Amino acid sequence: MRRALRDHVRGRVGDYRRVVVPCVGSFAMVEALVDEGVDPKVIETSDVSVYSTLVGFLLDPDKDPRDVGFTVHDDDLRTLFEALPRDGQVEFTAAALCIVKVVQIKGKSEFRRWQRLEFCNQMPTMYQKYLEGLKTHQKKLAGLSYVVRDGHEHIRTALAEADALIWYNPPAYKGGYTKMFEPDGAYSWNAPEIAEIDMKDIESFYGELNGAAAHVTLYAEHWYPLERLDWTEFSKDYAEVYGKSDRTIYLVTNRGRKVVARPKKVHDVPARRPPVYCEQEITEDSVLAMVTTTKELATYYYDLFIKALGVVNAETYFLFVVDGRVVGTVGFMYSSWARNRLSHVFEVFGITPTSVRYKKLNRLLMMYLLSGECRDILMANFPQHESLMLPMLKSMRTTCISKYAEVKINRGILKMKSREKMKGGRFKLVYEGKFNGKTGREVVTEWVTKHGQVKREE
Repeated sequence: MRRALRDHVRGRVGDYRRVVVPCVGSFAMVEALVDEGVDPKVIETSDVSVYSTLVGFLLDPDKDPRDVGFTVHDDDLRTLFEALPRDGQVEFTAAALCIVKVVQIKGKSEFRRWQRLEFCNQMPTMYQKYLEGLKTHQKKLAGLSYVVRDGHEHIRTALAEADALIWYNPPAYKGGYTKMFEPDGAYSWNAPEIAEIDMKDIESFYGELNGAAAHVTLYAEHWYPLERLDWTEFSKDYAEVYGKSDRTIYLVTNRGRKVVARPKKVHDVPARRPPVYCEQEITEDSVLAMVTTTKELATYYYDLFIKALGVVNAETYFLFVVDGRVVGTVGFMYSSWARNRLSHVFEVFGITPTSVRYKKLNRLLMMYLLSGECRDILMANFPQHESLMLPMLKSMRTTCISKYAEVKINRGILKMKSREKMKGGRFKLVYEGKFNGKTGREVVTEWVTKHGQVKREE
């Protein structure tokens, strides 16, 4: 969305005398506007949350975050708060945000309890990260103005001004700020008595935007009430597609091109990508590796190997590499382990290319995934497991949807844990395999011996 907004205002920056950004949140969109050349001095921001107010008072040269009235009441949190440096404005803001964050971690589950404990134990480190981030914000955004104000009231002050730009990104559901920043008695601040915006407010407010002289730009999802706008010409500049393919986010504006929607394809080619396996010989001396990667790169290979079967989502992504070439792409979910404290990790997908040379190339990936070497990599990729005192990973699970009652490629490696017949006659098969103590070298030696001579039939 930041990129979409930057593209939209490019070449128009000099036209704006005022830039109004209500519901400013984390100031991410303000940063995008400044990156595009907008002077922070013409930017007016507002919000009603404690987070935005602390940061806004820091960036506004006429305000001081220590005047927000932030006070910690919880004894343990107050001890942590007072142990952090708070002499200057940026130091005070960083310390206050640490407390806001730890209170924000809600829930009574054991996972949430350990998560809060971990944050408290790491608070000096988190304080430094906040401090560095705030100093970067100061360097780039200092000079803007901030007020605690109702977003719709703020917008109304600029609707009649042709040289004003308005960016409107409201909370998408009722009580969003309350759920996110409810202090639960742990701290207090000079919170305003302003009702939060909800979808009903947005729907009725859209009518006020019709005929606005200002350049109005809106954040909108496909289910927003855009039919309330009678703009004769507006554009829907595509921003981003999220996990579910039916959820699309748009930038909508009363000035611009005709309606355009540009869904992002998972097979868009990344700028940098390791070479893919191309029928090279795999020997007992071959080197296996599991390399962490981005979702973009993992889904690129996913799409390359199996021709776009749809959107896939995982919490962490890896490339399976043999002798420096990509032989597989894998996605895992840590939820069962990290949140429910169970001893298994869930494989969302594990894909290899179709090989002419080796019929059972996929078994090399599956055998490696169950190795002790792979288990160690998975645990190292989630370093919080030590402080959260999570159990040692013992197994990996995966789910297959098949028209058959068994998936033969899993035989001898994974054991079926459950089978459920779904509507339409297909089966939902849950498989599990226990981690062993094998190294990558032991895995490739075993695979070469058992499967390395099995060729794919012509």
